[in-house]
Amino acid sequence: MKQLFELNEEIFKRPIVIYGAGNTGLDLLVELTNRNVKVDCFCDSSEEKWGIKLMNKTVISLDELCRRKDHVNVVIASMFFDEIKDQLEEMGVKNIFCYQNHWRIQI
Repeated sequence: MKQLFELNEEIFKRPIVIYGAGNTGLDLLVELTNRNVKVDCFCDSSEEKWGIKLMNKTVISLDELCRRKDHVNVVIASMFFDEIKDQLEEMGVKNIFCYQNHWRIQI
């Protein structure tokens, strides 16, 4: 039987930043942790979340993500994937993945 949760192998090539420090991002962190996949931190556009820790992972700003952009994979955990992807690409972020349907990560 095929697993419901699939990971694109590219995800393992760099540290992972989960974009979206809400419920979907937390669900993704749990899924990845259960599969022994290390997540570096969260990123969120909401300034009030910057610097807080969620499940022992710090939430960073978009500016901080830009400083790390060449060294991380970003997994968008939001229903606004297209808008966020466009924003990140404008900022020069290239390694972008999507967490869809709460069960699948795709490029």
